[in-house]
Amino acid sequence: IPEGGLILNQDDEKVSATIPGSVASSYIETIIRENSAAGATAENTSMTMSVNVQTTEASNGSLTFEIGMSANITIKNGENIQTISDSVSTLSDYITTKVKLQSGLDNVTVKHKGNDMSTDLANPNKYGAYSYDSETGYLTIKTKSFSPFSVTYEVKLGYDITFDYNDGITQTKTVRAAYWQ
Repeated sequence: IPEGGLILNQDDEKVSATIPGSVASSYIETIIRENSAAGATAENTSMTMSVNVQTTEASNGSLTFEIGMSANITIKNGENIQTISDSVSTLSDYITTKVKLQSGLDNVTVKHKGNDMSTDLANPNKYGAYSYDSETGYLTIKTKSFSPFSVTYEVKLGYDITFDYNDGITQTKTVRAAYWQ
């Protein structure tokens, strides 16, 4: 496992996840310990982790999605090959997931299992933390547990136009006209 962890991408860069190496290492150590009777060792056990994001509900102003993590483990002991598929519910450390939303949303809030999350990625509360970048549209979620995540936001409907004109007397002027519902 790379020192910095794993970076997973899904759906043309619209979803990515960073899994610290410590998370993957401690998880596979647990699997090996739990399956030592079946002959699992660090040398004969391999694991593939994946993160999936699926929208379960969407309306004008809110979005609910499931972030799920799974691990597929293969243990080769001589001629015996054992495959374990596991849905990961909690982790020893935080993973960071980035989801591409629409840019320019206002008042974005995220709840995890109905609970308020911190807005400070450096100091998550027990439900995790989130940050929304209005310019890029990326929502970053830092969590140790999964699903569901509810996102609410305000949608601007209307237009915003900026144009320049020369008043013929002094200099070029900039005018901004906006209409929002």
